[in-house]
Amino acid sequence: MPHNLISLVATGMNSNQIAEIAAEAWQEIDGVLSPIIGREGMAMLYKRALHLIRDEYPWLMAAHEGENAFADFAALKTALSERTKVEASAASLALYQRFYKTLVNLIGEPLTDRLFKSIPDNALQREAKQNDSL
Repeated sequence: MPHNLISLVATGMNSNQIAEIAAEAWQEIDGVLSPIIGREGMAMLYKRALHLIRDEYPWLMAAHEGENAFADFAALKTALSERTKVEASAASLALYQRFYKTLVNLIGEPLTDRLFKSIPDNALQREAKQNDSL
């Protein structure tokens, strides 16, 4: 993905486009991590990250609801597309950062970084790295 989330907002992308990019990024993350931690493990971490940001983004809980045992990136895409581009961008970043930190707490930063290096670089990762350096 050629842009970070802030530049997506700055270049005039709308919330639908940001939601599409976020859903694609989560598909990539799922594709790399599910074979290692299992689909259920991936879904549990994803849902835990959603739960942990619920106070800041209560509207994002729509992406958490349902009986589906696996992560529902279509629901995330829908929830993000219904918000402003700034809200969609901020929530996407917060979700990614919380997911990453949760995984770090479970397996440590060196292993988490090694796993994430095998995920194609995407807007969520670049934005999180930029915000961590501020």
